Amino acid sequence: MTIDGAEGGTHGGPTTLQDDVGLPTMHGLVRADDYLRKVGARDRVTLIAAGQLSTPGKFLKALALGADAVAIGTVAIIALLAEQTKKAMPFDPPYDLVMHSANHRWNSALEIERGARHLADYLHSCMGEIAYVVQSLGKTAVRDVAREDLVALDPLVGDFCGVQLAWRPRSDGGALAVPATWPAAEHAPAQEQIH
Repeated sequence: MTIDGAEGGTHGGPTTLQDDVGLPTMHGLVRADDYLRKVGARDRVTLIAAGQLSTPGKFLKALALGADAVAIGTVAIIALLAEQTKKAMPFDPPYDLVMHSANHRWNSALEIERGARHLADYLHSCMGEIAYVVQSLGKTAVRDVAREDLVALDPLVGDFCGVQLAWRPRSDGGALAVPATWPAAEHAPAQEQIH
């Protein structure tokens, strides 16, 4: 099941649906995860979060709130185009290099291998940053990061998401788990553990 939040790149949809019907990604994800747990179906459904998820921190927060995976769209296109946007600009939008929506002259303009390398670099960078956050929480795998590892700055968000407020002590009386020594880069969690 994909939870595609209202912040997502569905800019071609009717304005009323975009502005007045959709839920923000976080709210839709939390509602779906809570409901599936309530009816005992959570282990039978894969939740994929989408909608303005563009940074490693947002990816990890979505996973901690219940997503099994995240899907990206616009940020993947931006990463793919990277240095190639000038081929279309200033007269056409850069995404025409990918979409070919306005003119077939872009069919040969996009260097696909170069774009694929840029997108791969972006994704590898995200995985590295996620690994550092997982380590800083004292965990060894992304799947171990949960709502209990999050805090909220806003009481309404904290209540809705079921996470503690940042200014309150933890309910179990403990401190956040922090490794005694920071592991060297070569001891970072193996990439296959970062899902």
